[in-house]
Amino acid sequence: MDVRETVMRIIEEHEPVVATRGVSFVVADDLGKVRANPTHVYQLFSNLIDNGIKHNHNPSPVVEVDYLGEGATGHVYRVKDNGAGILPEDVDNIFLPFFKGEDGSTGIGLTIVEKLVKLYGGEIKVFPNGGACFEFSLKDR
Repeated sequence: MDVRETVMRIIEEHEPVVATRGVSFVVADDLGKVRANPTHVYQLFSNLIDNGIKHNHNPSPVVEVDYLGEGATGHVYRVKDNGAGILPEDVDNIFLPFFKGEDGSTGIGLTIVEKLVKLYGGEIKVFPNGGACFEFSLKDR
């Protein structure tokens, strides 16, 4: 499946809030193709993009989606925003079920993301500085 098509659909579905808040997106022209369940890829990117919109209180919010190529752990992606980021003391807990950060809602979105990444034999890392930044990999299935 073409990952960029999925990402662009997610962005389009968020159009009402994007227009209201003035969110900008920087999406790589090529996000590669992955052999995966389309619903899984949608859920993964949707949760990360949704968080990048909802929890970004920058006056000019930006969400970036990049493809870093293929590595030993599969196709590598980065989704980041220019918000306040994740508190350093929360980094070890953000993937736990029902953990809610400062503005969290249900506390299951990032748990779903981590489970999907692991389902595809990948890894996920979070970087709390300069906004929330998630790098993750997915192996073809």
